[in-house]
Amino acid sequence: EGDSIRSDGRLSAATALSDAFRTAADRASPGVVTVYTLRGPRMTPMWRRRMSTRNTDDAMHSAAGLRDDQGTGIVIDRQGLILTCNHVVSLANTVFVVLPDGRRFEPVDIKGDPSTDLAVLRIEGAGKLDEVQLGNSDSVRMGDWVVSLGNPYELERSVSAGIVSSADRWIPGTPHPLIQSDAATNPGSSGGALLNLKGEVIGIITGGFSTRKEFQGIGLSIHINITKQAIDDLNEHKPIQRAYLACKTQKLTPVIARKLELPVAGGLYVKDVDKTSPAASAGIERGDVITHFAGQAIDNTFRPEQLF
Repeated sequence: EGDSIRSDGRLSAATALSDAFRTAADRASPGVVTVYTLRGPRMTPMWRRRMSTRNTDDAMHSAAGLRDDQGTGIVIDRQGLILTCNHVVSLANTVFVVLPDGRRFEPVDIKGDPSTDLAVLRIEGAGKLDEVQLGNSDSVRMGDWVVSLGNPYELERSVSAGIVSSADRWIPGTPHPLIQSDAATNPGSSGGALLNLKGEVIGIITGGFSTRKEFQGIGLSIHINITKQAIDDLNEHKPIQRAYLACKTQKLTPVIARKLELPVAGGLYVKDVDKTSPAASAGIERGDVITHFAGQAIDNTFRPEQLF
């Protein structure tokens, strides 16, 4: 009897978690769209007229079996504002947004920012759309359950679940830390939603790390709190400006400090400085150790984005 009770308890816990995944996905799904981009010589007036008489699937698989890029987007305003990744729409001759009900619209305006890899699309004539709910990514912690919702390989509104591997994963070339999770991320997921169990968007899926073409358990998403400011700037056609130091640093661990024979065992070690950079103008030199910033000690709780 005891084994049966324990089994029932485990089943109840698993069912409750399953219900949470389902509820989160159901809440966000109506606000998830598919974004198709067309590039290259096929974008002629004749080709466009022919495409307008065909359905989306035919158009995407036309001409010599070639396939155009495809990604995901989320509705952030019921009037027709859609957020996706910049790499999905950049350098495209034409962009199409396909709504959950199958209707297709060509955006009347596209604004993108390559640095944050975000783009805002605006469509007209679609009526009132279902919009997603944006959450607070500052509350994301390692080990949190998350749900990914996107259109990988044109499999519309595919759901996957996982946990947060890191809430502040720094990747070379990105201006801000990303959310790393093991929820599935595959081609076509870019621009999709990373959700908390409330169904709120806490991240925009931007890609993943892999040594092969298939998903290997490392998905990366842009913090929604970073995205909110970018949305405002892009929507108002403002240039996105960022502070920068232009110096390369690494955390100074006790081991590195001993090897370099330094008197401190914490902070940031300056590996290199651009001679024309703000860092150089401020007097920062190669070999310096930065131990405090704005009066705050640089220790294990210090996050690199605080420098900006």
